[in-house]
Amino acid sequence: MQTHLHYHCLSSTNSCMKDLVGKYSVEELQHLFPPFFAITADQQEQGRGRQEKKWESETGKNLLISLLLYPRIGPSLQFDICRYVSVAVAGLISELCPASVVRIKWPNDVYIGNKKTAGILIEHFIQGENINYSIAGIGINLNQTVFSLSLPNPTSVLSETGKEQDPMLCMQNMINKMKDIEKQSPDKWRIAYDEYLYQKGVFARFIIPKVSADPLLLKITGVDQTGLLQLTDTNDRLFSCAFNEIIYCLNR
Repeated sequence: MQTHLHYHCLSSTNSCMKDLVGKYSVEELQHLFPPFFAITADQQEQGRGRQEKKWESETGKNLLISLLLYPRIGPSLQFDICRYVSVAVAGLISELCPASVVRIKWPNDVYIGNKKTAGILIEHFIQGENINYSIAGIGINLNQTVFSLSLPNPTSVLSETGKEQDPMLCMQNMINKMKDIEKQSPDKWRIAYDEYLYQKGVFARFIIPKVSADPLLLKITGVDQTGLLQLTDTNDRLFSCAFNEIIYCLNR
């Protein structure tokens, strides 16, 4: 059974995966495509991040991949999939950059220090009370050192360590991490994800438009089961925010 397709250039790996698996019934899929079936590309012409933001990558320099997942959880807990994918990506980057602080900026960007090195876009295909399958699109800046000026805070493994990486070897290491994490209980995914959380436990400035247009001094305390970010202010007042309800005021 084939486990990996590689292309020189695609519109996006997620779009290619959707077109490929969308031709088959749910019953046929798992016989044709094993869990963690991968599509990679040297270049994406229309790579996407969250909220239709473009993911830019220099040809052949980075890991651009989409993985086919068969979650065994219900739609109400779909953020757990984001958790274990993000933890695996952060774990890979931690190994590649052992002298750096690697964190997950909620919900699913991976940072080295205060700079972004990886982004994740997960799409779920839900029928009734079941997630038939999910597609996890992942972009990791490995060997790129020159970035568009429009990107606010990019970095790469090479920029941080001075060492080039083999994208295909990184892919296999990351998939192995996901397989190991998937065998654990979702409670362990949640603990690991919270331990990686960027700015957790530190007061920083955030804007919550529905509360105030001015920055608030808040502290991230964790993420609830449905994926909402939990924060408190200096008076221990609790704030619970979805992705589009809060803005980080990053110091650059």
